[in-house]
Amino acid sequence: MEYFFAEPDRSKHLIGNRHLCLFLDYDGTLMPIVQRPQDTALSMETRELLKTLSKSDRCELAIISGRALPDVKKLVGLKNITYVGNHGMEIEGLNLNFRHPVPTGYKSDLKQISTILHQALAGTDGVIIEDKGYSISIHYRLVDPKIIPLVKRSFEKVVSAYVQRKRIAVREGKMVLEVRPSLDWDKGKAVLWLLEKKHTSHRNADTFPIYIGDDLTDEDAFVLLKDRGVTVVVGKPEESEAQYYLNDTAEVVEFLRQISEMVRN
Repeated sequence: MEYFFAEPDRSKHLIGNRHLCLFLDYDGTLMPIVQRPQDTALSMETRELLKTLSKSDRCELAIISGRALPDVKKLVGLKNITYVGNHGMEIEGLNLNFRHPVPTGYKSDLKQISTILHQALAGTDGVIIEDKGYSISIHYRLVDPKIIPLVKRSFEKVVSAYVQRKRIAVREGKMVLEVRPSLDWDKGKAVLWLLEKKHTSHRNADTFPIYIGDDLTDEDAFVLLKDRGVTVVVGKPEESEAQYYLNDTAEVVEFLRQISEMVRN
């Protein structure tokens, strides 16, 4: 994995005159991760860059997040782009309106799990339980580090029977535990689905995907896009399937600035 800006003209060499599909995670990519999910907001500069990119004939923009679709749409608040919520379960924008079907009984199971989790973790300072329609996230960034193992054990005790019966799937991210449908579907599969839709609509145009993300959930997309486009992880983890890395969200903004200048010229 190589530092993206190690080569000064890398953006120019990679992008050239291609038609771009730019996939961007939100938390930890467009904005630094905050203590409380509800406390984040795009900077004016980032919003203006996204707005410029969304208006370019050479760039199609998709925000792909683990947040619920209404949440990420509200946070970004721009038209002419594609919004992907719940790690690909919900997709809207540019003549798209997709909801991945879930197994029979999943929504009922999710309600039961949510109720039990709220009871089991009630009184645990710092725990934030986020019900997202298709999934549940347990954020423990604000929890006393000494208590985190207890939070994880309580979570596992609640969900273990559902996991064993393959009623749900569980995945861990950065200081978050997630309950999802037990499906062969993730950010990577959602990106391939979107690329196929865009490929068809552009009559076989040379569409070049660029994916930027920071979390374990973005690794699925990194794997599937490795030989098709550019993949960039934010933060340089010890292991990643991404081709390049950027150090932080400020460098992501600089990369977006470079892309914006190229697609305008």
